[in-house]
Amino acid sequence: MICPRCGQPGTAGQYCGRCGLHLVGSTGPVRLDKPTQQFGAPPTGPVPSYPPPDPATRYAMPGPAGAVGGPPRRPGGGRVVVLVAVVALLVLAGGAAAFLAFRGSGGETTGAVAAPAPVTTATPAPTTSATKAAVGGAAPSTVVLTTTVTPTVSATGLSGVADQPIACNSGSFVLLASETDEASFVRRVDEVRAAGQLPAGAHRTTTSAGCGLFTSDAWVLWSGPFTTAADACTTRLAGPFDASVRSSVPGDSSSSSCACVTTIGSPPTLYPGSARSQWTGELQRLLALKLNDEVGELNSATWGVFTPALADAVRRFQATRGLTVDGEVGAQTWTALRSAGC
Repeated sequence: MICPRCGQPGTAGQYCGRCGLHLVGSTGPVRLDKPTQQFGAPPTGPVPSYPPPDPATRYAMPGPAGAVGGPPRRPGGGRVVVLVAVVALLVLAGGAAAFLAFRGSGGETTGAVAAPAPVTTATPAPTTSATKAAVGGAAPSTVVLTTTVTPTVSATGLSGVADQPIACNSGSFVLLASETDEASFVRRVDEVRAAGQLPAGAHRTTTSAGCGLFTSDAWVLWSGPFTTAADACTTRLAGPFDASVRSSVPGDSSSSSCACVTTIGSPPTLYPGSARSQWTGELQRLLALKLNDEVGELNSATWGVFTPALADAVRRFQATRGLTVDGEVGAQTWTALRSAGC
């Protein structure tokens, strides 16, 4: 039987198990799954008719005071849902802000990029025992900004070489070495000393302190002064391979070859492959500077070396003087060289 009030199907007792309506014509037993209720006498007279139930509310549970509605709700449930939604939005907003900040600080920038700030080198300050004691044994992490300054080269490598200008007179001096900067000059003096070619009483000066004896600015290692060319050549031939005898007459920047000085004895025979020597340097100077011949490049590695270019220059000179063209410089070739270049 279907309850005519609430539409509950399958009602077998005298009263509807959902709304309690007495069912006319029901002969089934009273349901015992609900508390026993006291009802008045059953109504008499014609049974009123009821409209068919609304499908929308057919299976709805009755609400308070006879109102029809769904299952009872937990008090405040709507507010909880709203609160959870607000919290979720705040979390999402915070995460988005943190992500944008991370991208901005991590180098993924858009638009104009600021120029990098200048970098200053910082070095930790040295820790002393007094500093450790002041903080209970732990060294403080103090940072001191430092600036690196390249100091001027000291003259410690020039010990034993007095700073003395060249005397301007009618004699001569020996130019042992020269460089255009102080650092290179100090290294050159050390090389000359290490080779045993630094004479006692050598001096140093700059060309600006001279009296027109040089045509360019340089640091100069020199020995002298000497009154005779023979005295100057004795020092020159014991010095570096590229040394030279120079005039100390004011305004005279010329040099001379010891091959032109006959009072110092005969020079040795030179040939391609002979040992490096100061006399080979004098041969190079005589052919290149006095006779304007091509002897190859002259530098710290070639001065005093009988190179193939020097041998070619000797052969050309021998050919022009009617000598045996063999590239060797013996007595006859030395005599011809003195005659042509001295």
